[in-house]
Amino acid sequence: MRHFNTFLITLILCIGSLSLHAQKPFKDGYKKETYHRPAQLTLISPIGTNGLKSAKCINHLSINLIAGVSAATEGVEIGGFLNINRKHTYGVQIAGFGNITGDDAIGAQIAGFGNIVGDDLYAVQLGGFGNIVGGKVHLAQVAGFGNVAGSHVGGLQVAGFGNVAGGNVGGGQIAGFGNIAEKVYGIQLAGFGNVAGDVTGAQIAGGVNIAGHVKGLQIGLVNISEEMDGIPIGLLSIVKENGFRQLEVSSSEALNAQVAWKMGVEHFYNIFAVGGRYTDELNYFSFGYGLGTQFRPFNNSIVANVEAMSWHVNEGYERWMTDLNLLNQVKLTVGIPFFNEAVTLFAGPSYNVMVSNSERALELNDKGIAPLWTFQDQVYGQTRIQQWVGMNVGLRF
Repeated sequence: MRHFNTFLITLILCIGSLSLHAQKPFKDGYKKETYHRPAQLTLISPIGTNGLKSAKCINHLSINLIAGVSAATEGVEIGGFLNINRKHTYGVQIAGFGNITGDDAIGAQIAGFGNIVGDDLYAVQLGGFGNIVGGKVHLAQVAGFGNVAGSHVGGLQVAGFGNVAGGNVGGGQIAGFGNIAEKVYGIQLAGFGNVAGDVTGAQIAGGVNIAGHVKGLQIGLVNISEEMDGIPIGLLSIVKENGFRQLEVSSSEALNAQVAWKMGVEHFYNIFAVGGRYTDELNYFSFGYGLGTQFRPFNNSIVANVEAMSWHVNEGYERWMTDLNLLNQVKLTVGIPFFNEAVTLFAGPSYNVMVSNSERALELNDKGIAPLWTFQDQVYGQTRIQQWVGMNVGLRF
């Protein structure tokens, strides 16, 4: 212990002697006296080689055993707990807990808990919990919990929970939960959701994407946009201004009456449908969901649609069946628009697979909703499978 104390005193005296030969104080852009020091050692400000002048010193090597305050760092600053620079940091700040820079930072901030820059960051922030930049981020923020940028992000924000950018993002935001930005020219990737004004690139989320004008791609369970020049892929996609919306009334050999609502964009839309069939023996009602795409093979004179649907079919009106009773379809239809595309008459074939383990289906007493011309009707264990080719015809509005 005595040897360590001797070493520590010697180190402080050496650094102090270096400071005696440093530049004299001068007036800089801050309009206050500052002192350049080649190096300094501080226990906790102002207990250190710069003493009461710590807050006015610009250091090239700064070591704060616990916490230190300086005017700026132009080199390397290492703190056991906390580093504070009232003005800029040009170099590297490393702290066990946190780093604070009042103005710009060029280089890197690395902290066990978090980093703060009052103005622009031309560097990398690595924080165990979070990072905050009051101005622009020109490279990257990486944090275990979250990052906040007051203005534009020209690079990347990566966080375990979330990222917020007060301006545009020119690179990307990646978060375990969510991202928020004014505009995105790149990618937003989140476990739950993304929110942006306009997006040129992609939003990808496990839950919800919300944007203004999207030029690119949205992938999520729910996608919401004002305008879409691209494709939204999800269970529900809402495009307010130039979206695809159609009401369809149709009939098939399986479900005599079908009503469907389609929404999204022409190249990729969601389908929500109800259907029913009345017979002398039993009535059926069903709810369906599907995905589809519409294209125009011969300019605007003919429209073609390819759709995949899955229907839960209930037998009788008195209860909701919990048994497996699914009608799965792939449909190809061709339509002719009338009245400036206000109405489209369409027809086309469908490939159908009925999968059921209901008690009635397993008895094989009747075909159920399947037609007489099924090319497969067999029971495998406790599951009945029927396959056939059918036809759909109807009107779209």
